[in-house]
Amino acid sequence: MTSDGTAWSREFNEAKVLGDDCFVLLQERNGLLQTTSAESDASVARLSAGARRKVNALNSMIDRLEANLGEGGVYVRTITRVVSQTEH
Repeated sequence: MTSDGTAWSREFNEAKVLGDDCFVLLQERNGLLQTTSAESDASVARLSAGARRKVNALNSMIDRLEANLGEGGVYVRTITRVVSQTEH
């Protein structure tokens, strides 16, 4: 795999971890929604804000990953490079 492919795979794995982090934050927040107290309200707001930031970062990562898979993306460049190397 080329460095482009390695970078894409690394970012994909980071996106999976970030998605898991978002899921955990939302589960924790949903658990706190079952309780009623000023402390839990503050925690719910904090967890919601953290999840929102991570979801926005995840959205940006997914956009970059999709862009790199499109025409001229990482795999197209890799295939082109491999084909041109085998022709010589």
